[in-house]
Amino acid sequence: MRERRALLLNTPDPRAVRRDVRDQSLVPPAYFISLMRPIMVGGKVPFTDERGRLLSGDTTHLTRAGARYLARHLRNDPRLRKALG
Repeated sequence: MRERRALLLNTPDPRAVRRDVRDQSLVPPAYFISLMRPIMVGGKVPFTDERGRLLSGDTTHLTRAGARYLARHLRNDPRLRKALG
């Protein structure tokens, strides 16, 4: 059953998109890391991972699977690598 739910996408909440753009304008580019853009696919955000597990139960907080999914997509960002040493 989970396999049929693999990588399901949804349109992001416009408020979250606006917050992401606002936050980017407040932080110098060398330090800003979007949490949305690395996981977006064609302007949409996934709500399940490759195994069909929910990434968020309430569209705001990540599940354990969601945290792992996001981390996999963020770990290659050079700014994050630099910040973590």
